[in-house]
Amino acid sequence: HNMDEGGGTMFDRSLHDVSAMITHAKLIETELLPLSQIVSFKQEMIGEEVKLLEVTKEVAESFKVGDLLTIRGDSEETAVICSNNKTFDIKEAETSNSLRMLDNVVFPDKLDKSKSSRSLGWSSVGGIFHKYLEIIEIRPKIRKLKHVLSKNLFDENSNRENKKGLTTSELLDIIQASEEELATGLKQYECVQIDGGWFILDQDYQMMVLSRILKYFDENSWELNNVHKKETVSTLSSLVNQQVLSQVFDMFCDPSPMPR
Repeated sequence: HNMDEGGGTMFDRSLHDVSAMITHAKLIETELLPLSQIVSFKQEMIGEEVKLLEVTKEVAESFKVGDLLTIRGDSEETAVICSNNKTFDIKEAETSNSLRMLDNVVFPDKLDKSKSSRSLGWSSVGGIFHKYLEIIEIRPKIRKLKHVLSKNLFDENSNRENKKGLTTSELLDIIQASEEELATGLKQYECVQIDGGWFILDQDYQMMVLSRILKYFDENSWELNNVHKKETVSTLSSLVNQQVLSQVFDMFCDPSPMPR
C-alpha cells in the first residue's frame, strides 16, 4: 500500500483484484458500472470542527443560483439559519449509521457509461460522523426589529441632528430573519429609509407629514383616487424631508394603473 496526498493509506488494488472480488461475490461484471472506486482512510481525520448539515431539496437547488445560508443570533439567542427568503431552526440529529466524508468520489450520473472496459478510481475517507444538523422552517423573529428601531425614532428634529439609522446589512446582523423577510418586516412596521439608514417615524411626526400631504391634496381639489405623487413631494420638500415625504406617501397611497 502507498500514502496518498492527504496522508491516507491507498491500497494497491489492480483490475485483476477487482475482477476476482466481483466473481467471488457472484456478480456479473457486465451488469455493473465500469468504474470501481477504491476507498481508503486518511491518517488525520476531521473532528468536531466540521458539522454536516442536511438541507431540503429546495435549499440545495437554491445553492445553484448563488444563494447562501447564514447563521444568525447573538449570545443570548438560539441560533437560526437563514437563506435568502426563509428562516430555519437548527436541530442536532443522531444516526446509528456511519456518515463518511470522502473526496474524489464519482457519482453514477457523472460517469461515462459508454466505456466497456473497467477502470479504477481512488478516494479517501476524511471524517466519520454519527451526528448531523437538520433544519426546520420557522417564522422569522421580526418583533425584535420594532424594539431595535424604536430606540432611535425619526422626528422633525432628526434632520438637524443628522441622526443615523441602521443599514439593511446592520439589521441582518441583529434580526433573525432572511433578507426578504426583513424587507417584509420593515414594510409591516412602516419603516422609512433615509440616507441608507432605517427608522421608525415618531407617531406625531408621521401624522404631521400625512396631514401636510392631505392638505395639499385638498388645496388642489384632487379626488383621492387621482393624486399626483411627484408634484406633492416636490412642492412639500421645502417643509419636510423629501425621502420621508415619498415613503409616507407610498404608505397611504397605491399607484394607479397610469402613474402620474
